[in-house]
Amino acid sequence: MCIRDRSYVKEKGLENLLNELFGVYNTTRDIDWDILPQKFVLKTTNGSHTNIIVKDKNQIDKVEVVRQLDKWLKKDFGKSNIEPHYSQMKPKIICEKFIETTDSHFPDDYKFYCFNGEPLYCQFMTNRHTDLSKGMMAIYDMQWNKIDVIKDKAIDINVAKPNKFEDMINYARHLSKDFPFVRVDLYNEGETIIFGELTFTPAAGRWLSVTDSMLDEMGDKLKLPKEKFINYKKKEV
Repeated sequence: MCIRDRSYVKEKGLENLLNELFGVYNTTRDIDWDILPQKFVLKTTNGSHTNIIVKDKNQIDKVEVVRQLDKWLKKDFGKSNIEPHYSQMKPKIICEKFIETTDSHFPDDYKFYCFNGEPLYCQFMTNRHTDLSKGMMAIYDMQWNKIDVIKDKAIDINVAKPNKFEDMINYARHLSKDFPFVRVDLYNEGETIIFGELTFTPAAGRWLSVTDSMLDEMGDKLKLPKEKFINYKKKEV
């Protein structure tokens, strides 16, 4: 997630969805460890899967955490993953509230694939407490009918429709209406819906977990504007 994501959510009048923010830092030297709570999450804005989950700050190796963050801040994620928009971002570190769950694992993740402001698919992900990039998942339509398109049946699951599903659809619709395509990521913990991020190039456009027919179907729904505009100036985001 970038800082611009949070600003955009506020602009859309949905500040209530934002997770609590403890700090935004240009470098690791700016982090004041003493004022942070015992639990929090650190993440860099210039990449993906660059997260450090801190459940007890007294138990972490701060030297190692700083080393890892510094390494991520220097990496040109956009170049190495063929997602050039990342290269335009000024790297920062975000510190957010750790989202508590009843089982002490990461919250379930609902990823809405939205085309021209209309959510069409929801990728549900759970059991990611060992690796944020992996876990069990399922794909549903907007009536919560499961779509059988996941290649690896070992990670394919069936789950009940969440109580807040309709609310999440409405939020995803509102947040996606300005874009020809975006994935709106939301968490639903109990009665609370929390914004995750806006993702414009999921899996760098190489979603290998689903069938080719699913990718073709999604590609057919993508309608890009005729205008072309690329601003290569590095921005504060």
